[in-house]
Amino acid sequence: MKENKTSGGPALKSVHLGNLPQDISESHLVSALSELNKAIADIGYPNAGYRVWKIQGDGDVEYKYLWEGNWPSRAVYDKIHENDAYKNVGKPNLAMFEKLMESQKYLRYSEVSKNERIQ
Repeated sequence: MKENKTSGGPALKSVHLGNLPQDISESHLVSALSELNKAIADIGYPNAGYRVWKIQGDGDVEYKYLWEGNWPSRAVYDKIHENDAYKNVGKPNLAMFEKLMESQKYLRYSEVSKNERIQ
């Protein structure tokens, strides 16, 4: 994907689809992601970070939760995830995140700009 000099590159979204095991509460996940969001803001990217969504209704769906990450570019995503402050804030919840990753579906999306042709 072509780098955009004015915006720092294409926007990037990470999407985690999953369910919460019985020993992980919604409030624990939201709190852990809020701590990461504070670290992300402190690094200098207050508009980047995570949000959690829950499926509405009782329909028969494979995944009940979606947590998304919004990033201005792949370069910023990498910079944040390699930052020691971000890593240190995540350490107390590392076991929880690893457990969630065992059964989730993880996807990353790059924004398609109006100047690019879709193949």
